Amino acid sequence: MEEIKINRIKQKWRSLEQMKYKLILLMLVLLVLPLLSAQEVYPANKEVELKFLCTLNNAIPSAGALYNFTLSYPNGTTFISDEATALGNGAFYYTTNFPITGTYKVQSFCWDSSYSYSNTEEIEVTYNGKENPDGIVVVFFCIGFLIAIGFLSYLIIYNIGHFGQMDYDLGDLIKNVSAYFVLVGLYLLSSLYMGNQLIDTIMVWVIGITGFTNVGMSFLFFIICFLAKRKTRIENAW
Repeated sequence: MEEIKINRIKQKWRSLEQMKYKLILLMLVLLVLPLLSAQEVYPANKEVELKFLCTLNNAIPSAGALYNFTLSYPNGTTFISDEATALGNGAFYYTTNFPITGTYKVQSFCWDSSYSYSNTEEIEVTYNGKENPDGIVVVFFCIGFLIAIGFLSYLIIYNIGHFGQMDYDLGDLIKNVSAYFVLVGLYLLSSLYMGNQLIDTIMVWVIGITGFTNVGMSFLFFIICFLAKRKTRIENAW
């Protein structure tokens, strides 16, 4: 009987190890992919410092150079039309706060007494100041999220069944806690790279719920079953 229990625990450990390595690989892919195409973006509703660089006739402009720019909302209306502050050596800056997300258009004009320079570019503003992820990143994240949620949902039923049989053991507890921390890891990746406030809010709720159903209740089930088994062993010993 003891040998059967030991073999069952070993099988649980093997399945847990296999699942752990697959999910770690998935999380590493989610972590690396956004870095391959990373570019500078700005967060919404947070004070940021825009930096500009001006070269006139392929050289650093004189100390008296001026840098004017017009920054337009994603819908094309004017957000800012002002002069940037000089830092020296052709560098300028301007402090602002983007009220909404989207792609802003910047029209710049730099000049001194001898030469002038104009440029048009775009600035991306996202919820968290990170570049919007590529489609493949979103797909990988959704797959990982669905796997984690599906496995945690399965474990809830699994936990109830084993608790009803009073054979909930340490292997079951570790499996639940490990799956929960995988979900937490996915949330951290989401908040860093997905930049979607709705998804972050949903995941916070899911983490809170599974923290109770898969972590809190798992510890309770394990303690109750452990004490029950201990009581049975003591009674049998007498």
